[in-house]
Amino acid sequence: SALYVAGGKGLVVFNVENEGPPVKVGDLIDTGALSDQGGASIQVVGTTMYVAGGKGLATLDVSKPLNPEKQNVATNTGLLSDNGGSAMLVVDKTLYLAGGKGLGVYDISGSMLEQKAKIDTGVISNDGNVDLRMLGDTLFVCAGKGLATFDRTKLV
Repeated sequence: SALYVAGGKGLVVFNVENEGPPVKVGDLIDTGALSDQGGASIQVVGTTMYVAGGKGLATLDVSKPLNPEKQNVATNTGLLSDNGGSAMLVVDKTLYLAGGKGLGVYDISGSMLEQKAKIDTGVISNDGNVDLRMLGDTLFVCAGKGLATFDRTKLV
């Protein structure tokens, strides 16, 4: 089993298959998405890992969990800020990405990410933290300026 840790310097993989402390595997991976001052978030769906940070949104192939391979980096999401937080949530075949510049809705049903919407939530600040949660069909966005709710069925 693999444990993935992302931060300003990149992505690190740890082997957690055996009892005892995690064992680092390989070198630091430059995802192309992480900035040295902003937050980082990871979601794994099947054999695809999504990594978001201040520079963009990266996809990695994790079919070999201890050896992720970078596939693509979208640096022009219009959602992420260099020194702000990021949050991701996946529901069915939809990825929700929040960063210092807004909330994005992506279709992940195909082989490539497709941004379907960019939303100004009114609660996300350029340099603060952000979090996403889903309860039923209600998407909650919590950030430095407050809490916003959205009906996920009406976002695209």
